Amino acid sequence: MGNENIKELIKFYKVEDGEKTLFYADLLMQGIPLCLDFRDCPEDDVHKVLYFLQGVNYATDGYPTLMKKGVFLFATKKDLKDKKVINFIKEYQETE
Repeated sequence: MGNENIKELIKFYKVEDGEKTLFYADLLMQGIPLCLDFRDCPEDDVHKVLYFLQGVNYATDGYPTLMKKGVFLFATKKDLKDKKVINFIKEYQETE
């Protein structure tokens, strides 16, 4: 799978604090899948952003998928049935 193709479908962001929470929420409400990397984000901000975006994701008929420790994919159920998204998850999701 080409990384360029998946980058057209899923938007990737490194979260450093809670400042862009509403920006991420707006993208989710527009139906844009997000892969968010929280690994360099302070723990308090991680919890605030995650809880808020989980609510937004739920309201848009979706749920987060843990890709690896500190990295989540937020997508709708419809997106999670897309072959490109399924292949992305299979290729990059770490299992413990």
